[in-house]
Amino acid sequence: MRRRNTLSKRRALYEILEARRMLSVSTIRVASYNIEADINGVTTPRSGLYQVLEGIGEEKVQGDVQPIDILGLEETTSNSVTIAPIVSALNTYYNGTAVYAQSSYQATEEGGDTADGNGPNGLIYNTLTLNLLASVGVGTPEGSGNGEYRQPVRYEFQPVGDTGTTGIFYMYVDHYKSGSSSSDVQSRGEEATIIRNDEATLPANSSVLYTGDLNSNPPEQMFTNLTASGQGEAYDPANWSTSLAYYSDSDTSLTYRDDYQLQTSNVFNDTGNLNYVSGSYQVFANNGTVSKSGSVNSAGNTALNSDLVQDGTPFISESTIYSDMTTASDHYPVVADYTDVSNILSSTTTAVTSSNGWTNYGQPVTFTATIAPASSGETGTVQFKVDGNNVGSPVTVSNNVATYTTTSPLSVGGHGVTAVYSGDSSFSGSTSPAFTQNVAQATTTTTLVNNGSSTSNATQALSFTATVTGGVPDGETVTLEDASNNDAVVTSGTTGGGSVSFTVPAGALLAGTHNLIAVYGGDINFSDSQSSTVAQNVQVVVTAVQVNGNIPSLAGVQRSMVDSIVYTFSEAVNISGASAFTIALNSSYNKGTLPTLTWTALSANLDGSSTQWAVTFGGGSVIGNSIANGVYDITMNASAVTSGANPSVTSQTRATDTFWRLYGDYTGAGTVNASDYDYFLDTYELKSTQTGYLFAFDYSGTDAKITASDYDYFLDDLGLKFKNIAAIATI
Repeated sequence: MRRRNTLSKRRALYEILEARRMLSVSTIRVASYNIEADINGVTTPRSGLYQVLEGIGEEKVQGDVQPIDILGLEETTSNSVTIAPIVSALNTYYNGTAVYAQSSYQATEEGGDTADGNGPNGLIYNTLTLNLLASVGVGTPEGSGNGEYRQPVRYEFQPVGDTGTTGIFYMYVDHYKSGSSSSDVQSRGEEATIIRNDEATLPANSSVLYTGDLNSNPPEQMFTNLTASGQGEAYDPANWSTSLAYYSDSDTSLTYRDDYQLQTSNVFNDTGNLNYVSGSYQVFANNGTVSKSGSVNSAGNTALNSDLVQDGTPFISESTIYSDMTTASDHYPVVADYTDVSNILSSTTTAVTSSNGWTNYGQPVTFTATIAPASSGETGTVQFKVDGNNVGSPVTVSNNVATYTTTSPLSVGGHGVTAVYSGDSSFSGSTSPAFTQNVAQATTTTTLVNNGSSTSNATQALSFTATVTGGVPDGETVTLEDASNNDAVVTSGTTGGGSVSFTVPAGALLAGTHNLIAVYGGDINFSDSQSSTVAQNVQVVVTAVQVNGNIPSLAGVQRSMVDSIVYTFSEAVNISGASAFTIALNSSYNKGTLPTLTWTALSANLDGSSTQWAVTFGGGSVIGNSIANGVYDITMNASAVTSGANPSVTSQTRATDTFWRLYGDYTGAGTVNASDYDYFLDTYELKSTQTGYLFAFDYSGTDAKITASDYDYFLDDLGLKFKNIAAIATI
């Protein structure tokens, strides 16, 4: 069949389409390639294959430059071993301008043997232009039993954005039996019949391509069967030419025309869903300038001269393509362009912008997708994506615009934001270029509050509260640090509701001024921050003064014997100077005899400091270590008492303490009475080794026995009384 005047026919077709609602024409580039990845131990794509495929996309055909849309493959080993690497390489090369996938259907072969040229057929397609609706294995390879050695596969396609069924077309990928014997010829004829019988099951007037390595030429029975009249009749766009320009085997010794893209009449005559672009059918890199038995890499090959336009990175030159074809396979690829006049809809572009290109973590941001052309009234929805993942539900387009406001925080860093427009009954979908949304750490502020007094001593526990603003989640660590001590950590806690309560144990802070700060260290989403200083003045104070505090046998309420006064401090102190303590007769009574004073650290530390100091008595009036009967005022000189940890800090002033000694006053009532007499009688004549012995009645404090002499002293004091002493004495 001779070619009609295609140009005038296509012009008439476009005029018809303009009268139909929103129909458009898109070009589809189809390649068929026997890649020889199943022979001599080769299972993966051969060297140079990727560049050849990329070069097909660079070739300008009838003014059109575009990547391959459909790639039918013969002689693979398997989808995973052979085809998957090709998909990955193409996607890397085109970097999003074309996105490839493979048919998931794994074709079979006779006997399960994929080696020695018997590998299965397969397919790769561009997902941005086509949807693969179905992949159907045709027949079961039985070898000579039915003529089928490698299972043909029928693929069903529909252009992306097609809302009807008029864009659907089919493509067979097949590799017929090789060889020239009569049985080989018979097998090819039988396989062609299998293909035609399968095509007859398709909807009437389906647009169909028969592609692959046919391994023969007309007038063999295979071609007779394929071109038999009726539904599915095959046509050759090269009109069964025997010109060297259509030879495809081999690329190092051009000898045969084995590889074809045959078409049903509606494709061939431009009346189907898929229509052949006149003059686009070619054996890639062969325009007839390669001599018979010559190599594609011969110096005289002009097939690609000035025909290559870069459409990916890097550019593949014609010399590189020629060279790579000699290693990529022993076949040339066969390529043709087609137009699909289905309801592909009017094209759109989508752009996405942000309400604020720089935000802080936790700060909502609104993304706006704008669909162009803006005057056309697109409807449909937009799905916003962040880093390739859907965020929120699809948003309905209104006046060519859709917006989405984030409802959960975007993590710190740069995020690729895209908007995917679904399209509608009149407009194709489109995806925006990625917009980079930058997210910085959320700014935090930390404050510190003292829940108690700013003045304390080492015996007191302290309470502080730190508050961290800025949306910090629960469980974040905040430390309480002492800026006056090289930022030493005093304690730490975790946030709950944005705040942390700190309890500083007694003794954690010793004497001095402590400038405390709360420090939030931050994390990947929140900046660090620290509070202003809160001064805590820790003082040295006297916490207790006890009569006979270091003598268990005399401690308590009794005042019959007073051998010492024990001072307990809030922390370990040193006491120095000759006048650290002074004693005087209480002016209200003016009774007693003043002793000399000596002070000694109890359980002293290595530096001599101690939390307890005992003041003892000396001089002639002291009998058995006990001060003479009387009422006394004892005063501590605070300036003589310094903190062991911080010697620059002296003790807080302690008011003068008043105490009395009255031999025989065992009950501490300020008088020697009948009760005291009973206690004396109970211990009279007992030795210190005996139960019931009371040291408080041993007047001399040396004989370890309550004697008649002690009895005489007791009788002398019996009835004596310091009136109202309880109101005056402090210890």
